[in-house]
Amino acid sequence: MLTLPDPPSAGGAMDRQRIYVPLSSDRIVALDRKTGEMVWMREIESAWPPVADGDTVYVVASDELHALDAETGATKWRSPIEHMAIAPIAASGAVVLVMIDPDDVVALSRSDGTQVWRMSAGTSGTRSLAIGAAVYITGSEGQVVALSLEDGQKLWAQTLPPMLSPPATAPGRVFVGSTNNSFYALDAKTGNLAWPWRSGGDVIGAAANRDLVFYASLDNIVRALNRGNGNQRWKKPTPTRPVLPPRIVRDDVLIIGLDPTLSTFDTKTGTPGGMFSAPAALAGEPLIDPDFHPFEVAAVIVMRDGRVVALRPQSIAYTEAAAVPLTALPGRPVTRERMPESIQNAK
Repeated sequence: MLTLPDPPSAGGAMDRQRIYVPLSSDRIVALDRKTGEMVWMREIESAWPPVADGDTVYVVASDELHALDAETGATKWRSPIEHMAIAPIAASGAVVLVMIDPDDVVALSRSDGTQVWRMSAGTSGTRSLAIGAAVYITGSEGQVVALSLEDGQKLWAQTLPPMLSPPATAPGRVFVGSTNNSFYALDAKTGNLAWPWRSGGDVIGAAANRDLVFYASLDNIVRALNRGNGNQRWKKPTPTRPVLPPRIVRDDVLIIGLDPTLSTFDTKTGTPGGMFSAPAALAGEPLIDPDFHPFEVAAVIVMRDGRVVALRPQSIAYTEAAAVPLTALPGRPVTRERMPESIQNAK
């Protein structure tokens, strides 16, 4: 655990070597992932989490998008943006996506920051975006929009009951929750409703793997549904109300953020796993390596008061064969030896 020079202004980002956190003092700091030591610091203000991608860290300021060298913090390029960002940035393929006021999505080249395309999303309220086969955007007032990654052209638009949660993607599906206690699966190509699921509380977010989609709602229940048809596989209660969308790690561990507690579940069965209670409220989503290794830092939690906690797994769970009854005892039979005559005579 360490304390940052100043409280964070947003959540952080992590790669294999470093952790990147924007500070309320209009700076961004890079920490060594193994030791927590400061690697570099830059005078850049940001109200959004950075994106760490390969050897580059992308940071959106009030009027510019910065591409920084991940190792040194040196500027690779800076690209002006006309208005303030209104959603977290994302990187995919050859572009970095920035959503700016009032509702434009701007795609900038990852190599030099030049504008590739710009398109109005037609959403309102609080926005979120996710990248799959296209760019999927939700506005909290009920709009769901899909834009082409190549040129930004609008592929489809759907209207659902507000307020909407951030979108989650999977092959062939876009998942969105609502404060009307419903969870919706949309066809990723057409935007048509594939199936809905009625919940007992406001849906705050979802995550999907190859077979299942998991969503958390304010009825303190996390549910696992079949990704294709919406059939429920399992549901489990959570200790308190969730505040962060679910996260999937290694395809078999589901993490639910209960702020400041993180709870884990087995994705196949819903069996509860370990828990970690942070000493203060979280500044953003926990930073988790999707392919962590034993005895190395696997998760980092940034708290609003400026403290940062690094966690590592202490052991590996090896898959063992189930116990079966023995058909024969191991070893060899031993017969009783005859007492020597000299000892018998002595008695």
